Amino acid sequence: MRRPAGNPLAAALVVLIAVAVSAVTGGCGETRGSGKSLVRGVHLVRLPYAGSAAAWSPDGRRFASAGAGGLLLRDPDGRARRTIAAPPLSGYFGPAAPIVWLDDGRRLAYLSERGGSRRKVLWATEISRTGGPPRQTSLDTRFAAGAWSPRDWPLAFLTGAYERNLQGRPVGPAAALWLLAGPGEEPRRLRPLPGTPWEPVQSPRGEELAFTTNNFHRGQLWIVGLDGSPPRRLSRAGHIARPAFSPDGRLLAFAAIPSWGDGRGPQLYVIPSHGGKRRLLAAESTVGGPEWSPDGHWIAYSNDHGEIRRVAPGGGPPETVAKIGERELVNGLHWSPDGRRLTYTAYEPQVSD
Repeated sequence: MRRPAGNPLAAALVVLIAVAVSAVTGGCGETRGSGKSLVRGVHLVRLPYAGSAAAWSPDGRRFASAGAGGLLLRDPDGRARRTIAAPPLSGYFGPAAPIVWLDDGRRLAYLSERGGSRRKVLWATEISRTGGPPRQTSLDTRFAAGAWSPRDWPLAFLTGAYERNLQGRPVGPAAALWLLAGPGEEPRRLRPLPGTPWEPVQSPRGEELAFTTNNFHRGQLWIVGLDGSPPRRLSRAGHIARPAFSPDGRLLAFAAIPSWGDGRGPQLYVIPSHGGKRRLLAAESTVGGPEWSPDGHWIAYSNDHGEIRRVAPGGGPPETVAKIGERELVNGLHWSPDGRRLTYTAYEPQVSD
């Protein structure tokens, strides 16, 4: 797979796939953007680029994403609703946590490097969907990756040595799990963690946190209780990325390279969250996802051929939902709450000479 030269995000586009559940549409769905609809009842709706750290409101009537000057709200059909003036989403390696809707959709929260002082730290930022001054709380570190509870506080975040100095030695705070109970509270260190923890995601009930560690071509998937109990290792591979809980919390989907040097890209797996044997769902190189449908019946992902596909967690052949373009990379998948729409970003990587 070709690697992007420079920052390809300026060329990215967000597309909404409206997955119609009624049978009134005959034949293939209507094609309105790049790519061709291959599934009956699927419509492609192109939107301007909105960033990968984006989220649907709980009622599915709004879609929030990073925008110039703050947060951008759009209708499901792509019309711009309004811009909320707010500190920008940011982090040392891009967005340090996704956007989340709080309080049944009345407020939004995310992490930003711009806060109430000039210190280079991350700030947990909460703002009303109608605008107004944000409420910000310092995490007291710039090196963090966060995950909110699915619908509200607390914010769980990881710290670790995410940078290396000129001698190749790791630089940064000790690997640990932290909890921020709410705005204005002090971050509380729950326990140390192994390796360099990354990609945290809270379970649907907010009782556990899954995360990955990848060191020296050895990837591991972990789960840890937010009560401070010790972490449990669920799986090992050459590299592990993008864990995602099923809606009922019983399964974890993730992408993994089985072993380095065999030429295979990250493949799609699923494993019980309480522990057990992992199962291969898609033996192809994945780029975006996994993303569970709200009813838990499907896992959406994209491959390195510019296709969006879905597969049942119980197994079976993957189905192609849409072919965006052989030369485009697709990621940033987000299902709407009713499971009828799916957002994604797509860009054509540039190859440097």
